[in-house]
Parts: sequence; C-alpha cells; structure tokens
Amino acid sequence: MSEHQSPLTLSHQSFVRGELEGKPCVVVYDAATDKTTVIGVHSRGYPQAIAALMILEQASVPLPKSLANPKTVVKPRQPKIILPGSNATN
Repeated sequence: MSEHQSPLTLSHQSFVRGELEGKPCVVVYDAATDKTTVIGVHSRGYPQAIAALMILEQASVPLPKSLANPKTVVKPRQPKIILPGSNATN
C-alpha cells in the first residue's frame, strides 16, 4: 500500500483506503452529492467495506503482459461418446 494511492472509482463514487485513529478505514467520496463518508472500525458494515475495498484493489491491478495477451490457448477436450455395441474407437 502506497502513501499516495489513487482512489478507485465506480460510477460517481470513489473509494480509497485511509487511516482513522491509527486503524485502517475506507473513505468514500460521492461526486454526485459532493459528500465524503468514512467507514471506520466502529462503523456498521466495516468488515464488509474493508473486504470489498481489497477486492476492488485486486481487480484494478492490470494483468502482467504475459497473461493479458496469451499466445497459447488451451481448449478443453470434449469427451467422445461410445455407445455399447458400436465399432467406434478413440
């Protein structure tokens, strides 16, 4: 986590990790209403807010170049159905 982390934005709301009284918190800015909300340790829904922010942070990390444009595509094989009494072979 860096000191100058850019906020994660979804629609008109921005989310960023902060610190309140020495403990992690989630700062939510709503651009539509120009209102800032802090979800601290004693707030209702705090564990869910921290978990959601962690998921957003992981989802916003760009994939490495090798994973973003794979050269080899592996397709799952479809099993062949062999009916009893037929002369089919694999």
